[in-house]
Amino acid sequence: MGGVRSSIVIKNEFQFLGAFRTVPARPWNPLDYFRTVRGAEYLQLYCWMLKDFAWTCDYYYMGMICGAFALFMTVWLNALAIYYKHWVELWHYIATFLWIWGNFWWAYSELHDHQFPNEKPIYDEHTEDTSWILTAGMCWLGLYYFVVYPLKLLPPVSEEVDDIFDECPVVLPTALSSVFPKLRNIENLHILCWLGKDTAWAFLIKPFWIVFLIPTVVLSFIFFVVTSFQKHRFVSNMHYMMQCLWIAANILWAYGEIWELDDDLPWNIFNFSYEPTHTMRYYSSWVLFVSLLVAILIYLIWIPLTILGMTTEQREAKESKHSS
Repeated sequence: MGGVRSSIVIKNEFQFLGAFRTVPARPWNPLDYFRTVRGAEYLQLYCWMLKDFAWTCDYYYMGMICGAFALFMTVWLNALAIYYKHWVELWHYIATFLWIWGNFWWAYSELHDHQFPNEKPIYDEHTEDTSWILTAGMCWLGLYYFVVYPLKLLPPVSEEVDDIFDECPVVLPTALSSVFPKLRNIENLHILCWLGKDTAWAFLIKPFWIVFLIPTVVLSFIFFVVTSFQKHRFVSNMHYMMQCLWIAANILWAYGEIWELDDDLPWNIFNFSYEPTHTMRYYSSWVLFVSLLVAILIYLIWIPLTILGMTTEQREAKESKHSS
């Protein structure tokens, strides 16, 4: 289960839009989706977003398969955290498991009711279950940030193990680095904010939804901006772009459900008739569709560069071999 790490060190350097003006740091390798933390997180992200896209459009089988696989990848990430004995990451992965489980339970109920209209509806019951599952995740993270972290109750990990969970580190601006040692620390805090937003959405509590929405959006924007100014961080930056689009889709969908209760029916994305085009959920599905196109774009660039041996790690390995 151990992660494979290269001995090549990629320097972190600032450059205006450096993520787009330089090649990716590391080559693409399909094995990384299971043997590295970041690769597993990317696969989890794709499955989770595909599940949300299927949910907005009422694609039952796609939603069930992608949702189940997203849940499986979360279990795999928990296993990686246990293997490396990184207890802080494990704490956040447990919260993520509760988050995805609740979210999937919620999605399943609506997909089920539309797919099997003659069976007993389960949406209302599952929505209530989801609310409490997400609340459990919030309490779990609250316990960490208000008790465990201040009192330093978890054993520290080595720098080497910490780097396994932060494989593509970035240089943070001084204003951020004075509070957060690494971008990974902000990513973990982002889980709390996003989970809080979804919990408020499940309970249909408008004020709390707005309170958690603001830091969720701000932190996502910070991730995208900071990585866009780092050389060789194209892959990370584009995934943060996907995340920003995902949040935008969530905002549209939640607004239609929280403020316009009759504005939440799922529609096929390619149905351009009057009814779907006057619902926020329909436009949410299109934003999710665009975010998935971004994922395709990543690999249309990343895989050819890997085949040509043009990523930074591959080039530096060749130079090192020639010089020795």
